[in-house]
Amino acid sequence: WIDYTLLAWVVNQEGALEELDISLIVDQEVDRLVIVRLRDQVIQLDTAITNEELQATFEEQRPGEEVRARHVLLSIPPGVAQAQQDSVRALAEDIRDRARAGEDFATLAEEYSQDPGSAIQGGDLGFFGRGMMVPPFEEAAFALPPGEVSNVVQSTFGFHVILLEERRVPSFENIEDEYRMQLQTERIMVAESTYLAELEGSANVRLGDDAIELVRRITAAPEDRLSRSEASSPLTIWEGGELPAEEYREFVSGQPREIRQQITVTGDQQLESMLHDLTRNRLLLAEALRVGVESTEEDEETIISDVVNQYLLIADFLGLDSL
Repeated sequence: WIDYTLLAWVVNQEGALEELDISLIVDQEVDRLVIVRLRDQVIQLDTAITNEELQATFEEQRPGEEVRARHVLLSIPPGVAQAQQDSVRALAEDIRDRARAGEDFATLAEEYSQDPGSAIQGGDLGFFGRGMMVPPFEEAAFALPPGEVSNVVQSTFGFHVILLEERRVPSFENIEDEYRMQLQTERIMVAESTYLAELEGSANVRLGDDAIELVRRITAAPEDRLSRSEASSPLTIWEGGELPAEEYREFVSGQPREIRQQITVTGDQQLESMLHDLTRNRLLLAEALRVGVESTEEDEETIISDVVNQYLLIADFLGLDSL
Protein backbone atom coordinates (compact mmCIF):
# COMPACT_ATOMS: atom_id res chain seq x y z
CA TRP A 1 0.00 0.00 0.00
CA ILE A 2 2.87 2.35 0.73
CA ASP A 3 4.29 1.67 -2.74
CA TYR A 4 0.93 2.42 -4.32
CA THR A 5 0.51 5.59 -2.27
CA LEU A 6 3.96 6.86 -3.27
CA LEU A 7 3.27 6.09 -6.92
CA ALA A 8 -0.06 7.92 -6.64
CA TRP A 9 1.72 10.95 -5.15
CA VAL A 10 4.22 10.96 -8.05
CA VAL A 11 1.47 10.62 -10.66
CA ASN A 12 -0.53 13.49 -9.16
CA GLN A 13 2.35 15.96 -8.71
CA GLU A 14 2.93 17.99 -11.84
CA GLY A 15 6.31 17.14 -13.36
CA ALA A 16 7.16 14.62 -10.64
CA LEU A 17 6.86 11.60 -12.91
CA GLU A 18 9.43 13.04 -15.31
CA GLU A 19 11.86 13.43 -12.39
CA LEU A 20 11.42 9.85 -11.19
CA ASP A 21 14.70 7.91 -11.36
CA ILE A 22 14.00 5.09 -13.81
CA SER A 23 17.60 4.71 -14.95
CA LEU A 24 17.86 1.06 -13.84
CA ILE A 25 14.96 0.08 -16.07
CA VAL A 26 16.01 2.32 -18.95
CA ASP A 27 19.62 1.10 -18.92
CA GLN A 28 18.48 -2.52 -19.09
CA GLU A 29 16.14 -1.75 -21.99
CA VAL A 30 18.89 0.12 -23.86
CA ASP A 31 21.26 -2.83 -23.40
CA ARG A 32 18.56 -5.19 -24.67
CA LEU A 33 18.03 -3.02 -27.74
CA VAL A 34 21.77 -2.97 -28.53
CA ILE A 35 22.00 -6.77 -28.21
CA VAL A 36 19.03 -7.24 -30.56
CA ARG A 37 20.68 -4.96 -33.13
CA LEU A 38 23.96 -6.83 -32.81
CA ARG A 39 22.19 -10.15 -33.42
CA ASP A 40 20.32 -8.70 -36.38
CA GLN A 41 23.46 -7.30 -37.99
CA VAL A 42 25.98 -10.02 -37.19
CA ILE A 43 23.86 -13.16 -37.23
CA GLN A 44 20.82 -12.74 -39.44
CA LEU A 45 22.78 -11.34 -42.38
CA ASP A 46 24.49 -14.73 -42.73
CA THR A 47 21.26 -16.73 -42.82
CA ALA A 48 19.66 -15.52 -46.07
CA ILE A 49 18.02 -18.24 -48.16
CA THR A 50 17.98 -18.14 -51.97
CA ASN A 51 15.01 -19.47 -53.91
CA GLU A 52 17.18 -22.32 -55.22
CA GLU A 53 18.25 -23.30 -51.68
CA LEU A 54 14.67 -23.18 -50.47
CA GLN A 55 13.46 -25.44 -53.29
CA ALA A 56 16.29 -27.95 -52.78
CA THR A 57 15.76 -28.08 -49.00
CA PHE A 58 12.01 -28.52 -49.52
CA GLU A 59 12.58 -31.51 -51.77
CA GLU A 60 15.05 -33.02 -49.29
CA GLN A 61 13.04 -32.47 -46.08
CA ARG A 62 9.51 -32.73 -47.52
CA PRO A 63 7.96 -30.51 -44.80
CA GLY A 64 4.36 -31.23 -43.94
CA GLU A 65 4.61 -34.72 -45.39
CA GLU A 66 1.99 -37.18 -44.15
CA VAL A 67 1.54 -40.91 -44.72
CA ARG A 68 -1.40 -43.24 -44.33
CA ALA A 69 -0.52 -46.69 -43.02
CA ARG A 70 -1.98 -49.90 -41.67
CA HIS A 71 -0.24 -52.05 -39.11
CA VAL A 72 -0.44 -55.30 -37.21
CA LEU A 73 0.71 -54.98 -33.59
CA LEU A 74 1.77 -58.00 -31.54
CA SER A 75 2.25 -56.90 -27.93
CA ILE A 76 5.02 -58.15 -25.65
CA PRO A 77 3.88 -58.51 -22.02
CA PRO A 78 6.36 -56.91 -19.58
CA GLY A 79 8.86 -59.26 -17.97
CA VAL A 80 8.34 -62.19 -20.36
CA ALA A 81 11.18 -64.58 -21.09
CA GLN A 82 13.31 -64.19 -24.20
CA ALA A 83 11.91 -67.41 -25.63
CA GLN A 84 8.39 -65.97 -25.57
CA GLN A 85 9.59 -62.74 -27.21
CA ASP A 86 11.22 -64.83 -29.95
CA SER A 87 7.94 -66.68 -30.45
CA VAL A 88 6.03 -63.38 -30.86
CA ARG A 89 8.62 -62.11 -33.33
CA ALA A 90 8.38 -65.33 -35.32
CA LEU A 91 4.60 -64.85 -35.62
CA ALA A 92 5.17 -61.22 -36.75
CA GLU A 93 7.61 -62.42 -39.41
CA ASP A 94 5.07 -64.98 -40.60
CA ILE A 95 2.40 -62.26 -40.90
CA ARG A 96 4.88 -60.08 -42.82
CA ASP A 97 5.63 -62.92 -45.27
CA ARG A 98 1.95 -63.64 -45.81
CA ALA A 99 1.22 -59.96 -46.46
CA ARG A 100 4.10 -59.72 -48.92
CA ALA A 101 2.82 -62.87 -50.63
CA GLY A 102 -0.47 -61.11 -51.37
CA GLU A 103 -2.83 -61.86 -48.48
CA ASP A 104 -5.20 -59.04 -47.62
CA PHE A 105 -3.46 -56.88 -45.02
CA ALA A 106 -6.70 -55.61 -43.49
CA THR A 107 -7.88 -59.17 -42.89
CA LEU A 108 -4.58 -60.07 -41.24
CA ALA A 109 -4.82 -57.01 -38.99
CA GLU A 110 -8.38 -57.85 -37.95
CA GLU A 111 -7.31 -61.38 -37.09
CA TYR A 112 -3.96 -60.83 -35.37
CA SER A 113 -3.45 -57.17 -34.36
CA GLN A 114 -3.57 -56.39 -30.66
CA ASP A 115 -4.04 -52.67 -31.20
CA PRO A 116 -7.69 -52.26 -30.17
CA GLY A 117 -8.00 -48.85 -31.80
CA SER A 118 -7.03 -49.89 -35.32
CA ALA A 119 -7.59 -53.67 -35.48
CA ILE A 120 -11.33 -53.33 -36.14
CA GLN A 121 -10.44 -50.90 -38.95
CA GLY A 122 -8.17 -53.43 -40.61
CA GLY A 123 -5.13 -51.84 -38.98
CA ASP A 124 -5.84 -48.46 -40.60
CA LEU A 125 -4.13 -45.60 -38.72
CA GLY A 126 -5.23 -42.87 -41.11
CA PHE A 127 -2.86 -40.07 -42.10
CA PHE A 128 -0.19 -38.93 -39.65
CA GLY A 129 2.80 -36.64 -39.79
CA ARG A 130 6.24 -36.77 -38.28
CA GLY A 131 6.43 -36.71 -34.51
CA MET A 132 3.05 -38.36 -34.01
CA MET A 133 4.27 -41.97 -33.68
CA VAL A 134 7.03 -43.61 -31.64
CA PRO A 135 10.40 -43.15 -33.41
CA PRO A 136 11.04 -46.75 -34.66
CA PHE A 137 7.53 -46.96 -36.11
CA GLU A 138 7.72 -43.49 -37.69
CA GLU A 139 11.14 -44.13 -39.23
CA ALA A 140 9.97 -47.38 -40.82
CA ALA A 141 6.65 -45.98 -42.07
CA PHE A 142 8.11 -42.88 -43.71
CA ALA A 143 10.85 -44.93 -45.38
CA LEU A 144 8.37 -47.21 -47.19
CA PRO A 145 7.15 -46.69 -50.75
CA PRO A 146 3.33 -46.83 -51.08
CA GLY A 147 2.04 -50.40 -51.29
CA GLU A 148 5.10 -51.97 -49.63
CA VAL A 149 5.15 -54.00 -46.39
CA SER A 150 7.89 -53.30 -43.83
CA ASN A 151 10.22 -55.63 -42.03
CA VAL A 152 9.23 -56.42 -38.45
CA VAL A 153 9.63 -53.25 -36.38
CA GLN A 154 10.06 -53.35 -32.59
CA SER A 155 8.89 -50.45 -30.41
CA THR A 156 7.89 -50.00 -26.79
CA PHE A 157 4.45 -51.35 -27.74
CA GLY A 158 5.71 -54.60 -29.26
CA PHE A 159 6.31 -55.87 -32.79
CA HIS A 160 4.77 -54.10 -35.79
CA VAL A 161 4.24 -55.06 -39.40
CA ILE A 162 3.42 -51.95 -41.46
CA LEU A 163 1.77 -51.45 -44.84
CA LEU A 164 2.13 -47.97 -46.33
CA GLU A 165 -1.08 -47.07 -48.13
CA GLU A 166 -0.27 -43.61 -49.51
CA ARG A 167 1.86 -40.52 -49.04
CA ARG A 168 1.02 -36.84 -49.48
CA VAL A 169 3.20 -33.72 -49.42
CA PRO A 170 1.95 -30.10 -49.67
CA SER A 171 2.95 -28.39 -52.89
CA PHE A 172 5.92 -26.05 -52.70
CA GLU A 173 3.82 -23.14 -53.94
CA ASN A 174 1.24 -23.55 -51.17
CA ILE A 175 3.69 -23.39 -48.27
CA GLU A 176 6.64 -21.48 -49.78
CA ASP A 177 6.31 -18.36 -47.60
CA GLU A 178 5.61 -20.28 -44.40
CA TYR A 179 8.45 -22.73 -45.09
CA ARG A 180 10.91 -19.92 -45.83
CA MET A 181 10.06 -18.30 -42.48
CA GLN A 182 10.42 -21.62 -40.65
CA LEU A 183 13.77 -22.38 -42.29
CA GLN A 184 14.99 -18.83 -41.69
CA THR A 185 14.11 -19.12 -37.99
CA GLU A 186 15.92 -22.45 -37.70
CA ARG A 187 19.03 -21.05 -39.38
CA ILE A 188 19.03 -17.98 -37.15
CA MET A 189 18.78 -20.18 -34.04
CA VAL A 190 21.68 -22.37 -35.19
CA ALA A 191 23.79 -19.37 -36.21
CA GLU A 192 23.06 -17.59 -32.93
CA SER A 193 23.88 -20.67 -30.88
CA THR A 194 27.17 -21.12 -32.75
CA TYR A 195 28.02 -17.43 -32.43
CA LEU A 196 27.36 -17.38 -28.67
CA ALA A 197 29.27 -20.63 -28.10
CA GLU A 198 32.33 -19.22 -29.89
CA LEU A 199 32.05 -15.92 -28.00
CA GLU A 200 31.79 -17.61 -24.59
CA GLY A 201 34.38 -20.24 -25.42
CA SER A 202 37.04 -17.68 -26.30
CA ALA A 203 36.18 -15.69 -23.16
CA ASN A 204 36.69 -18.69 -20.82
CA VAL A 205 33.82 -17.75 -18.48
CA ARG A 206 34.03 -19.09 -14.92
CA LEU A 207 32.35 -18.48 -11.55
CA GLY A 208 33.95 -16.37 -8.84
CA ASP A 209 34.50 -17.62 -5.30
CA ASP A 210 31.29 -17.89 -3.23
CA ALA A 211 29.33 -16.40 -6.15
CA ILE A 212 26.16 -18.43 -5.59
CA GLU A 213 25.98 -17.62 -1.87
CA LEU A 214 26.53 -13.92 -2.56
CA VAL A 215 23.83 -13.90 -5.26
CA ARG A 216 21.30 -15.39 -2.84
CA ARG A 217 22.10 -12.79 -0.17
CA ILE A 218 21.93 -9.86 -2.58
CA THR A 219 18.68 -11.08 -4.12
CA ALA A 220 17.04 -11.45 -0.72
CA ALA A 221 17.85 -7.83 0.23
CA PRO A 222 19.01 -5.78 -2.81
CA GLU A 223 18.36 -2.55 -0.92
CA ASP A 224 21.20 -3.35 1.51
CA ARG A 225 24.46 -1.65 0.62
CA LEU A 226 27.44 -3.93 0.07
CA SER A 227 30.82 -3.36 1.63
CA ARG A 228 33.50 -2.12 -0.72
CA SER A 229 35.13 -5.54 -0.94
CA GLU A 230 31.79 -7.29 -1.49
CA ALA A 231 30.70 -4.79 -4.15
CA SER A 232 33.84 -5.43 -6.18
CA SER A 233 33.77 -9.21 -5.65
CA PRO A 234 33.47 -10.92 -9.06
CA LEU A 235 30.50 -13.24 -9.56
CA THR A 236 31.85 -14.36 -12.94
CA ILE A 237 35.26 -13.86 -14.51
CA TRP A 238 36.30 -14.01 -18.15
CA GLU A 239 39.22 -13.04 -20.30
CA GLY A 240 39.30 -9.26 -20.14
CA GLY A 241 36.47 -8.66 -17.68
CA GLU A 242 34.32 -9.66 -14.76
CA LEU A 243 30.78 -9.23 -13.41
CA PRO A 244 31.05 -7.50 -10.00
CA ALA A 245 28.50 -8.11 -7.27
CA GLU A 246 27.45 -4.44 -7.26
CA GLU A 247 26.42 -4.68 -10.91
CA TYR A 248 24.28 -7.70 -10.09
CA ARG A 249 22.74 -5.77 -7.17
CA GLU A 250 21.76 -2.98 -9.55
CA PHE A 251 20.30 -5.51 -11.98
CA VAL A 252 18.22 -7.37 -9.41
CA SER A 253 17.03 -4.09 -7.84
CA GLY A 254 15.20 -3.38 -11.08
CA GLN A 255 13.39 -6.73 -11.09
CA PRO A 256 9.82 -7.23 -9.82
CA ARG A 257 9.50 -8.59 -6.29
CA GLU A 258 8.04 -11.85 -7.63
CA ILE A 259 11.13 -12.46 -9.79
CA ARG A 260 13.45 -11.78 -6.85
CA GLN A 261 11.51 -14.24 -4.68
CA GLN A 262 11.76 -16.85 -7.41
CA ILE A 263 15.54 -16.36 -7.66
CA THR A 264 16.02 -16.81 -3.92
CA VAL A 265 14.46 -20.29 -3.93
CA THR A 266 15.91 -21.62 -7.18
CA GLY A 267 18.67 -24.26 -7.25
CA ASP A 268 22.40 -23.65 -7.53
CA GLN A 269 22.52 -24.92 -11.12
CA GLN A 270 19.78 -22.50 -12.21
CA LEU A 271 21.57 -19.62 -10.45
CA GLU A 272 24.78 -20.50 -12.23
CA SER A 273 22.88 -20.53 -15.52
CA MET A 274 21.42 -17.09 -14.72
CA LEU A 275 24.91 -15.70 -14.04
CA HIS A 276 26.12 -17.12 -17.35
CA ASP A 277 23.19 -15.40 -19.10
CA LEU A 278 24.10 -12.06 -17.50
CA THR A 279 27.73 -12.60 -18.47
CA ARG A 280 26.70 -13.44 -22.03
CA ASN A 281 24.91 -10.10 -22.21
CA ARG A 282 28.08 -8.33 -21.03
CA LEU A 283 30.08 -10.13 -23.71
CA LEU A 284 27.52 -9.21 -26.37
CA LEU A 285 27.55 -5.56 -25.28
CA ALA A 286 31.35 -5.52 -25.46
CA GLU A 287 31.20 -7.08 -28.92
CA ALA A 288 28.58 -4.52 -30.01
CA LEU A 289 30.89 -1.73 -28.89
CA ARG A 290 33.75 -3.33 -30.82
CA VAL A 291 31.83 -3.54 -34.10
CA GLY A 292 30.13 -0.15 -33.71
CA VAL A 293 26.58 -1.24 -32.89
CA GLU A 294 25.07 1.26 -30.43
CA SER A 295 21.92 3.04 -29.33
CA THR A 296 21.04 6.68 -30.03
CA GLU A 297 19.64 9.50 -27.90
CA GLU A 298 16.37 9.04 -29.76
CA ASP A 299 16.30 5.36 -28.70
CA GLU A 300 16.73 6.32 -25.05
CA GLU A 301 14.06 9.01 -25.25
CA THR A 302 11.64 6.49 -26.77
CA ILE A 303 12.36 3.96 -24.02
CA ILE A 304 11.91 6.59 -21.29
CA SER A 305 8.60 7.62 -22.83
CA ASP A 306 7.47 3.98 -22.98
CA VAL A 307 8.35 3.37 -19.33
CA VAL A 308 6.58 6.53 -18.17
CA ASN A 309 3.50 5.57 -20.20
CA GLN A 310 3.56 2.13 -18.57
CA TYR A 311 3.50 3.81 -15.16
CA LEU A 312 0.55 5.96 -16.25
CA LEU A 313 -1.34 2.90 -17.52
CA ILE A 314 -0.74 1.14 -14.20
CA ALA A 315 -1.85 4.23 -12.30
CA ASP A 316 -5.02 4.49 -14.38
CA PHE A 317 -5.79 0.79 -13.95
CA LEU A 318 -5.38 1.00 -10.16
CA GLY A 319 -7.22 4.31 -9.85
CA LEU A 320 -4.15 6.03 -8.40
CA ASP A 321 -4.76 9.24 -10.33
CA SER A 322 -7.70 9.93 -8.02
CA LEU A 323 -6.10 8.70 -4.77
